[in-house]
Amino acid sequence: MPTGARPNPPAHSAHFTVNGTVDGFPVANTFWVRNGNAVTPSGAEFTSACNKFGEHYGAFFVPQISNRYTMTDVEALYYDQNGAELAAGTSHTNAGGKPEGCPPLSVAACVGWRVQQHYRGGHPRTYIPAPPLSSITNGRSFTAGYASALAGAAANFHSNINAISFGAFTSCKLGVVSFVLRKEWRSPPVFRDFVTGGEHCDTRIDSQRRRLGRDIAP
Repeated sequence: MPTGARPNPPAHSAHFTVNGTVDGFPVANTFWVRNGNAVTPSGAEFTSACNKFGEHYGAFFVPQISNRYTMTDVEALYYDQNGAELAAGTSHTNAGGKPEGCPPLSVAACVGWRVQQHYRGGHPRTYIPAPPLSSITNGRSFTAGYASALAGAAANFHSNINAISFGAFTSCKLGVVSFVLRKEWRSPPVFRDFVTGGEHCDTRIDSQRRRLGRDIAP
């Protein structure tokens, strides 16, 4: 990463963190949303948006996850021209919808998102935790059916997030913030909307080693 402090995200962008646990150990997925209305919402409006965000994650992704996963809460920050302006948090108690075990926390299914801009390197990804054991067909692959189901869940999640509307928080776009260009901090950072219909998931098993935590001393 570049040296120095990371610049503030673009004004009227919001960062959502979906927290959960697998067998009591924490896991999280993070997302960015652009408020296309470009007007700072009230605290109540932003809290309602945070709650709806969690409901959509629970409705579309959680049913594809082992019931050893439990979604616990969503944390959100809203940024205006001066930085983080609003904070919100809502509790959720969604248990994974697949009544079966899952592999270690380092194993994840990767949902990919497309943006209009072409650039070198990886594109935005979301690593879904606790895939059910029945979704794994061999040592490196998920079943095609499971990959297709996750891609469909991502598409539904995307369209529903874009439809969130509470007061001044409206005309939403799920996307990603680009903070770095040519190994330097962007000034200012750029918000890139995800392309509707561009959600995809292949069958390769992916890894999130950090979810295992630090090494354990012998």
